[in-house]
Amino acid sequence: MLLTNGAPATLRCGLSLRLCGLLDDIGLDHAQVDAGADLKLGRGSERRREWLAIPRLYLDGNISPAAT
Repeated sequence: MLLTNGAPATLRCGLSLRLCGLLDDIGLDHAQVDAGADLKLGRGSERRREWLAIPRLYLDGNISPAAT
């Protein structure tokens, strides 16, 4: 699962776009969720230190260490 900033066809973040391209290039099947469209996923809190970093990659239900 990949949380991105923007829908797959309209990514609004260069890092999200590059990570999606990399996953596609290596042939890894993945689902994408536009976290930017869902304030609960994208921010979660009005306190900046608790904002979710996007993009965020989950592998087998766990956050990827390289994506933190």
